[in-house]
Amino acid sequence: MRWNGFNFNDENQCNCPECRGVTDINHMEIDVYIDDPNDIINDYFEIVKDAQSEEELYDILVEFYNAAVDNTYKQVLLNEINEKVSMLNDVQYGDDEE
Repeated sequence: MRWNGFNFNDENQCNCPECRGVTDINHMEIDVYIDDPNDIINDYFEIVKDAQSEEELYDILVEFYNAAVDNTYKQVLLNEINEKVSMLNDVQYGDDEE
């Protein structure tokens, strides 16, 4: 049985990529935009100056915090993905640093 490039066959005892189910995998590009931290600060600084009440200021600061955390998580996750892709390339093509 095949699905999206994965081979589901428990009878094979071979350890090659095809028998493990890693053939014909479609490569996808992920478009993730990471904001410059200074842009986030500058944008929210302007918004904070226009706050009319304590409640509005609190909501703006919560949004600022969430935007900063989201941006940081994106960067951390992209770094982890890049490290894993590099490790997979090393496994597939060998490590050239030897």
